[in-house]
Amino acid sequence: MTPRTLASRIAKLPATLPITTSFERNLRKLRIWGTASVWYSTQKEHWLGWLKEYSGPGFYERKNWNRDAEFAYNHIVCPPMVLWLGEASGVSSGLVRKAEQAALHAKPNLSAQAAAIRRVIPWGLIEDRLVNSNEKSSLAQPTMKRNQESRQVKAAEATEPHSLSEYCVYAIVERKKLDHDFKRKVSCSYKEGKPWATAASLLEKSRLMKSNMPVLLGNADDCSQLSHWGLLTDIQVNDDKTSGYTVDRLRKIGGTRAPQDLVLRSTGKNIAPHFIKSYAICKTPAFLLESGSKQRSALLDKSDPKAAQAVVDSIFQGVSTHAKESYLRFLATSIQRLAPDHSDRWGTTLFEWGIRLNVGWVECLVLHPDGLNILLFKESAPDSVKLNGFCYRWAPGCDMTTVPLSELTKTLPLLRSSHDEAVSVAEMRPTNPTIRKGHSEGVAKLLSKRLNHKKTIDEGPTDVNQSRYVRPFQKWLREFTAAAAADNYADLLRPIEHLELKCSPKNAMAATIALVNAIVAYCQLDGRDCEAFLTRQQYGFNSDGGNKYCLIFDLSGTTSKYFGRVLTDINFTSIDLEDLFDHPWSMSNTAGFTEAYITRLDGKQIRKREMGSLYKVVASDMYYGHSEDELSVDVSMTYFPDTALIYAVETE
Repeated sequence: MTPRTLASRIAKLPATLPITTSFERNLRKLRIWGTASVWYSTQKEHWLGWLKEYSGPGFYERKNWNRDAEFAYNHIVCPPMVLWLGEASGVSSGLVRKAEQAALHAKPNLSAQAAAIRRVIPWGLIEDRLVNSNEKSSLAQPTMKRNQESRQVKAAEATEPHSLSEYCVYAIVERKKLDHDFKRKVSCSYKEGKPWATAASLLEKSRLMKSNMPVLLGNADDCSQLSHWGLLTDIQVNDDKTSGYTVDRLRKIGGTRAPQDLVLRSTGKNIAPHFIKSYAICKTPAFLLESGSKQRSALLDKSDPKAAQAVVDSIFQGVSTHAKESYLRFLATSIQRLAPDHSDRWGTTLFEWGIRLNVGWVECLVLHPDGLNILLFKESAPDSVKLNGFCYRWAPGCDMTTVPLSELTKTLPLLRSSHDEAVSVAEMRPTNPTIRKGHSEGVAKLLSKRLNHKKTIDEGPTDVNQSRYVRPFQKWLREFTAAAAADNYADLLRPIEHLELKCSPKNAMAATIALVNAIVAYCQLDGRDCEAFLTRQQYGFNSDGGNKYCLIFDLSGTTSKYFGRVLTDINFTSIDLEDLFDHPWSMSNTAGFTEAYITRLDGKQIRKREMGSLYKVVASDMYYGHSEDELSVDVSMTYFPDTALIYAVETE
């Protein structure tokens, strides 16, 4: 369906609907959303105005507007707008209310809440209602048809292979009852002498997230093994502090699994030996996640980059796009830095629930809905990082940490060095042949395509020392440092002191070299020419080579001031601000920048029209991969007439 077709369907729908109106009222109370400064009066008007923009670059100056209606729906960050389309198109009121509750229980930001609604009401359901409905108004549907749709939705929810939730319940049941209920292959109920209040709360949360919460059962006569598991459908906590729970049906757990394989939610440690209690909240084990997603994973074409992209997009739904890009770059760099002669010692595996990078016999990078597991070398890991306390036989001295998806952008650069050391340890041993056999080419293709690498990941890493830009960079470095020393660093510090900033010559030189080096590296990575950029980075200040501005980046750490400078033309050619926004700076032990100054080399005042041009250049770069709801970018005048300030910060 095209955006134009969607607009024609929306034009026939009612403008005001009760569930959406109630949802908007709740969001206003929570101060998450409001209508004080918006141009539209209804969500219908909002939709029609938004879709009208898809016929060209629109207000956001889109570089690619050849998109379908599904793309438009999946990129809306206004929660009431998303919910209204579901309600207006004729989705059952029960499902619409479920989507409303999912949004209200999500993170208190627009992107997360819009994503929560889409998990409950995916585009496929919207499209089906719009295409197959012959009614002019969704409110005029016959009751029989609504009831039929409700049954269809419930049946689809019951049979759809949802993912498993983050947590599970461990309990024990008499062996005879387990054997009997397993043979029946139907729903079964059990009683417990404890109040399962926490489990009931987690079950409700899993429903809102459209996932299933498993229960793992052991034999009460012998608590040394896990024998069966099932999906919880109901938990009742009684007034007498007892509980009852219902399981959809029992399944046998393959192999030999013990309760000690489970990790407690409360402590993060494995269940202790001789544990005989019947109730424990645990993290859903990997063997169950893989088993539960076996059917869905089997349907994945692991050689197709689109399948890999779909998995990544589903995991990062509701999370900053910048975090997703940071993960993809981190994964690509991890693979590229593996030694060329060790190409048989790593493999990536695509699952329905995420992506895993194995090096040797060790999981080094595991992406899943709850975060990113990263293998680190303990001695070089930052002190602020919380390690999981794992020991690896084939990666001595290493441990794992888990980083929430929302924190990837700022955290990953700080873990780069420690992770590389851990990978170097893990790659000392040839990998399991099964891992190489299960290698998912689609992940490698995705990285090569998405990050514009000239070489595919399977061709091996690029040796920086063989780059054709090494000699030009070394030549620039010799000439620049010699000129700075001869000048006693006066011209290096002049633009910094002009802005009344404090920085030592040593720190200014270190920051400038790191800045130029990073820009050259990203040019090489993206296949862009950067010799013209290096030519413009002369030590003295003049307009030779088309230079018009001096950019001063604040790369300061917690204890020292670092300001680096680069010279550029009016278009900031070769400078990728989005890449620099989360680049790690080793000299200051920090990442990215929040402020950067734009100073005219001729000292003339920056006027209103020029400010507009500067904002356009900066915003088109910084907003290339994400929306204004994920990143706040501003270009404003300063106390100095010849200088403007770039301010950028993530809004989540």
